[in-house]
Amino acid sequence: MLWRALRDKFSFWRFLAFALGFRRRYYLRYDAMDPLRRSAQARAVQATLADATRAELEGLHGLAQLNARRQDSFLRAILFAYITIPLGVGAVWAQVEPGALTQSLQAYPSLWGGGFAGLTVAVLYRFMADWRARDLEGTLAMALIERDAAAPDA
Repeated sequence: MLWRALRDKFSFWRFLAFALGFRRRYYLRYDAMDPLRRSAQARAVQATLADATRAELEGLHGLAQLNARRQDSFLRAILFAYITIPLGVGAVWAQVEPGALTQSLQAYPSLWGGGFAGLTVAVLYRFMADWRARDLEGTLAMALIERDAAAPDA
């Protein structure tokens, strides 16, 4: 299926390579389209979509939009569950029993550190998944726009 071929070009591991600068450092500019257009994934998507019809592109773009909305929902749920709730519980705990939180942190530093590291990794993974979903959506939108611009006027 064409969706799977496109999805695999935006995998988590490819994002890590991109984010860590193995290919090209991402730079901050007002034009976020140029780095997206020149990325290896975008070029691979353009090659994959060379024979796709306008209807197929629109369908894939619709799937990418749905996927991006779902990823955004997952990200919001993770941010709420993994950040807001633990901080809220910690704040209430510190108010109810001020010394207990400090004692717990001192008694079980590896447990707290491991929990914090696990929550951090989960949140970062969700951010990356959301970013990649938006990259795929943007790449497909760009393909639609460029195909329309290249089409001869009828």
